[in-house]
This record gives sequence, C-alpha cells and structure tokens, in this order.
Amino acid sequence: MEQITKKEKVRITHIPYKFTAESKTALLGGHILFAAGDFNYPLIEAKQIRLLVLFREEPKGQYPGLPALKAMGYDLPTPMPNGCRWS
Repeated sequence: MEQITKKEKVRITHIPYKFTAESKTALLGGHILFAAGDFNYPLIEAKQIRLLVLFREEPKGQYPGLPALKAMGYDLPTPMPNGCRWS
C-alpha cells in the first residue's frame, strides 16, 4: 500500500485488521472507504463490494476490464499472500 500511495501521491490512514472478515465488516458498514483482502464473489456479484484492482500479475478472466497491479507498473510480490483485492 505504501508503494501505491507514493506513486499515486495520495495519503491514507492504515487501519490494521487481523483478518479479511474484520475489514469486510468495516467496509460493508461504511466505516472505511476501501480495503485490501480476499473478498468473496457473492458480495461482488451483489454489488455490495466493488473491485478496483487485483493484486495479481495479470488480469483475471472472471473480472473483465479490471486491471492487475503488476500490469499497471507496480513492482509488488504477486500473488499476494492473502489474495488481496482492493474494494
């Protein structure tokens, strides 16, 4: 996230969560604006969570038109250990 904020010249406040479930609850409750985590497809399909980018080397066929960070020029370890996605 630090690499992204520096390149895009934005500031964020890091809120550490132990598990994706905690960040998903905060995201769905409107307590945070975005999160990185392994979010499940039903929430995406129901448009409760909107994916912005994938923490992957290449786009995934399941999400056409959704960019992958590696393809956007970020030198990130991919795939991320938790299969992170920005929402």
